[in-house]
Amino acid sequence: MTAMDSNDFFDLFDDFWGQKASNAAYIFDAPAVSCLLYDAFPFRFGVDGPHGTSTAGYEYSTDKFSVALLGKKFTLDSDRESILANFRLADEYCRLRLTDKYLEAFDESHQPSTPV
Repeated sequence: MTAMDSNDFFDLFDDFWGQKASNAAYIFDAPAVSCLLYDAFPFRFGVDGPHGTSTAGYEYSTDKFSVALLGKKFTLDSDRESILANFRLADEYCRLRLTDKYLEAFDESHQPSTPV
């Protein structure tokens, strides 16, 4: 298992979340990203290179994070697949908490614009 460096982590974050993550604040010395998923839920994801761990959590209050969702804990492993598993868990959590009507409106408002 190979720990992910900060550039790879930020690329993976951007590729996975795209427009689903708004107000993203990239913390380069951590490295971590705080963001709002689906314009509704504050999360933070990161990697701790020296310790070889990843961080993930739903921010339910200022600087207070839930590290388990839907009865599953975020993994601390910092390889690519483990970080993707954390992203998938957060995505599943958000999508289950939002109504279908909200998700439809969100998806529609985040479609790439087509040239006229």
